[in-house]
Amino acid sequence: MTLTYTPFIKKTIQVFNLSSNATLQTLSSLFDTLIVDKFLGRPLPSGYTDDDLMNLQHIHNWLNNLKFQGTIAKVINSKKFAKVLYEFDNRINNLTTYPLKWTFLSAHDTDVLPAQTALNFSSYQCI
Repeated sequence: MTLTYTPFIKKTIQVFNLSSNATLQTLSSLFDTLIVDKFLGRPLPSGYTDDDLMNLQHIHNWLNNLKFQGTIAKVINSKKFAKVLYEFDNRINNLTTYPLKWTFLSAHDTDVLPAQTALNFSSYQCI
């Protein structure tokens, strides 16, 4: 099967000397590296612009929203949602005896993206 790339993807493959059969996952991984470099103050390679980085981010977000949909989105966060509901119920049912007033849960993009799709806040179709 021969893939047909957009001019942007061709440019990205050329600038970063990627394999000619680079995948969307390859580009998504590249975005992670570039965004870290950007926050470390490193410049983008010559010939690659901030608009190109935004296009790469679009591909990255779309792919991750596509990966974290349906049943997998529900499975990834079901324990976290159960924890939140347990704490809410416990606090409501035991106002005077349950001392916990604050629960803090940390999340990463691999938590937030599945939560968005599981709760129908967003999807790959919105990207």
